[in-house]
Amino acid sequence: TFTVVDVDNPKADLAVSKGAISGTAASGGQALFSLQVTNNGPDAASAVQLSDDVPANSTFLSFDQLAGPVFTCTSPNVGETGSTVCTITSLARGETAFFVASYQVGSVPNGTVISNTATVTSSTADVVNPDVDNNTSTATVDVLNTPCQLSTQENITVSADTGQAGAVV
Repeated sequence: TFTVVDVDNPKADLAVSKGAISGTAASGGQALFSLQVTNNGPDAASAVQLSDDVPANSTFLSFDQLAGPVFTCTSPNVGETGSTVCTITSLARGETAFFVASYQVGSVPNGTVISNTATVTSSTADVVNPDVDNNTSTATVDVLNTPCQLSTQENITVSADTGQAGAVV
């Protein structure tokens, strides 16, 4: 097989994929998300920008690149909201970059959904009239707060008072 390209009209097919690393988080805990940015070609994508917003009901903890061509990223300060924006001058056909994002979940009730969306853009035209359906991806984490549990020693023995039915423990 071979790929035919029009050097006067470059086109690329950027795709972003986002997933929840764990399906649940607790209030005050961390919500972790994975991200993957790929250029499916046929040409290199120029001026690529990945944007990832801090989800509602959470604050920024970290955003790290794990592998792939090196992007330059700017993120909010820890504990703030806003967006992480990562850029690279050119992403060649077939190249993929991998990231992980971590957010601190606020004090929210059970069943709250933490929804995180990432978007990728480029100055290179997108292929297939344009195929932008894969330029945005969202993943969710459900907040599951475990109820407070009382732990006691096993086998507590208390003698009953004489003439009383039982004892107060």
